[in-house]
Amino acid sequence: MMVRHTIKCSQCDETFPDGFEYRMHWEKHFDEFLNKQKMSKEVQRRRIHFFLEENIREVYKKCNKDLKLAVLKDMIKDLDKDE
Repeated sequence: MMVRHTIKCSQCDETFPDGFEYRMHWEKHFDEFLNKQKMSKEVQRRRIHFFLEENIREVYKKCNKDLKLAVLKDMIKDLDKDE
């Protein structure tokens, strides 16, 4: 069965079969934007946290153990700051 690519990136016109693949691709463009704007590490961490909250099941399956631990440590630090 042939998969139709129905989602089109507005930045580069590449097409994707589903939202998850498009979102992963879109992160590349967002990373380019952040690098150009030289955003702080804090902004980048918050972006990662938001992305994880939105896509936790798919991301969890694809992440290695070290990345999972690093993100969890950042989340715990953020929680400690809020208290």
